[in-house]
Amino acid sequence: MTDLVARLRSHVACEGGDLADVEQAADEITRLRAEVEALRADAKRYKFLRDDFSPMGMNIDGNHAWAYRRNATLKGPNLDAAIDAARKA
Repeated sequence: MTDLVARLRSHVACEGGDLADVEQAADEITRLRAEVEALRADAKRYKFLRDDFSPMGMNIDGNHAWAYRRNATLKGPNLDAAIDAARKA
């Protein structure tokens, strides 16, 4: 992204535009990329847990009971950290 921002800065400067707009756009891109990475981490945690559940009781109405298949206790300072530690193990 650095090259793209540098080229955009150069282009805007040559055209007499406002570099503040470029900086604002670069900041927004950085913020959105960080948000995407945080969402990816949450999605990986969800998928890790989802893969360890199986149907325990199948009901005709579709309201099935689900059982957690893992016999271990997740440990960590918070649930996200506990899931991350279990994923690494």
